[in-house]
Amino acid sequence: MVHHVSVSFYFQIDDDGPARILRLTSPDGTNRLTRACGLALTAVLADLKDKLQLHPLIIAGNRHFFSVGADLNEIAALTGTEAYQFSAMGQTDERNRQLSRAHHRSDRRPLHGRRS
Repeated sequence: MVHHVSVSFYFQIDDDGPARILRLTSPDGTNRLTRACGLALTAVLADLKDKLQLHPLIIAGNRHFFSVGADLNEIAALTGTEAYQFSAMGQTDERNRQLSRAHHRSDRRPLHGRRS
């Protein structure tokens, strides 16, 4: 028997016996990923991290959409700093360190293969 463990504006979490199901929800059914949704998901996943070690977490959408993706109207209004912060949402600290190291590597070559 499935019962609701948690409900938010952006998702609900159901306990389905051996697994927890985080189902994206939105009033229009498209499940757009806004900054507020990303922050809510990041917070609940951090909270569930230790609780789910013995149970899988399934992330699902509704009958029609998993998610249509980022809310493009919101993305278009972001500043450069806000856009960078949005792009980093949900990334692990280790992944961010790897990206930072790759960005600052001194052995990068131009497209034609010659060092500058």
